[in-house]
Amino acid sequence: MDSKTALKIIIILALAGMAVDSLLTYNKISYSRVGCPVGGGCDIVTGSIYSEFFGIPVSLFGLGTFVFFIALALLALNGKFSEKNAFQLIIAISAIGLVIAGWFVYVMVYLLNAICPRCVLSHAILLAIFAISLYAFLK
Repeated sequence: MDSKTALKIIIILALAGMAVDSLLTYNKISYSRVGCPVGGGCDIVTGSIYSEFFGIPVSLFGLGTFVFFIALALLALNGKFSEKNAFQLIIAISAIGLVIAGWFVYVMVYLLNAICPRCVLSHAILLAIFAISLYAFLK
């Protein structure tokens, strides 16, 4: 996979991440139950004290991160930003995000005893972006 292909895949994955985090943010701010699969613990997770940081839904931070990845990848694809630097930034930010996601998985499993499938999907997308960026950078 060449770097241009990797950037395009990152854009597609980040768009999917935006969709997931947009739904999670909407659910949080509207107190709705839209989109949680049967048996999912979305209400428990999104209704918990862990779902906000200084009053801001944590899914909004994820949404912003995915938007940043898209902007960075588009800039690199258009030659406005170094591909190497774009991959380095995406790797660094997604690595930080994965540490945070690890904390949230711990919270879901051990503190809340509930799993939010949408949250896990967002984390999986972040992991895929990290892996693709790392692969493209090292190649």
